Amino acid sequence: MPAILVADMHLKPGAQPAQNAALRDFLREVLALRARRLILLGDAFNWWFERDGRVVGDYDEIFAAFASVAAAGVIIDHVSGNRDFMVGAGRPANRLDHAVYRGFFRGRGVNPVSRLTAAGINPRGFVCQFEQDGEKIFCAHGDMYALNPAGHGMMRWWTMSLPMRLFWAWAPFAGLQFFFTRLQRRETLPYRRLLPKTELIEPTVLAPLADAGIDRFFCGHFHCGYRELTVTGAGIAADKISARATLHIIPSWLDRGAFAVLENRRLKIEQSLNES
Repeated sequence: MPAILVADMHLKPGAQPAQNAALRDFLREVLALRARRLILLGDAFNWWFERDGRVVGDYDEIFAAFASVAAAGVIIDHVSGNRDFMVGAGRPANRLDHAVYRGFFRGRGVNPVSRLTAAGINPRGFVCQFEQDGEKIFCAHGDMYALNPAGHGMMRWWTMSLPMRLFWAWAPFAGLQFFFTRLQRRETLPYRRLLPKTELIEPTVLAPLADAGIDRFFCGHFHCGYRELTVTGAGIAADKISARATLHIIPSWLDRGAFAVLENRRLKIEQSLNES
């Protein structure tokens, strides 16, 4: 049974007839392919903000589409991207995050479980690792693989800094909902100029993982055509030759309706019937 990987869906909430129809068509293909697992490689949502089980925006139609696939027995994993890293997995990363987001300062009645969980989507944090047909697969969004401090690197550092985390935790939820809703209505993907080029990927980030036995890496983020790069290990162990792995950069579903199908160690890039 195949694993299906899809990147950069950038789903917007609310009444989005064309988008939601394309999503349903894609998920029907997932079921038709009898997929065992569906991995969302980050930026599944265009902007995402969730606090105490409350989500900014109306995602009911999107949640229902994913829930029908999960109900059919497909494992759905979500990897956080630079647009939807505020997905909470229910467990604070450290004591400071617990103090900022959870009960120490917020009082009782806090719901730490992500709304995605109720829709059958498993929030995996920034990375997801699994085995498929005897291979070890490592998934991440890919924005931290490239050196681009003037673009997404700086944006990510700032939005995840302590002052901003305090702001996300304490700002009036209604105000944040108004801000993010208006932002999504006006946006026409102006961030393209900030996207790093695949030539800026720093292989030393992946080399230790290759030495640890990873066979394939999957990512999105770059909004380019399909790319395949060889990752050479750092040769950490003195008694063995540096390992080699493959990095697969998946095209954006938003731009091309593309997704990857991995089965029997073979990878195919497919395209949704209803292109987004």
